[in-house]
Amino acid sequence: MIVEFETNLEEMANKVILESKSNMSIEDHNPTHDQFLELEIDVLQWVLNVKNKQANDLQSLKRIIQERINKLHIELENTRNISNINKISYIINILKPCLFIISLNLGEKG
Repeated sequence: MIVEFETNLEEMANKVILESKSNMSIEDHNPTHDQFLELEIDVLQWVLNVKNKQANDLQSLKRIIQERINKLHIELENTRNISNINKISYIINILKPCLFIISLNLGEKG
């Protein structure tokens, strides 16, 4: 089985945003599932907005995303609320593949 790997951050983010919006429209989902889909959309839109503000400077984008991940790890260590733990962990898990794609585009080994 061949899995297509998206190396264009903007294409990947837009594809995931569209899929998440599509999944939200399915009536069988529960509110928690939809909240996580909304969170995914918000995080990816944030990444795209930062990318555009940085004039596609991938080094700057990488630094900003890494800083956000680091802050989220600190926040994760300090929280005791399970819903916050889930939310923060989910955001980190969305940002890490973005960081990996940026590193690949910079010619770095992810």
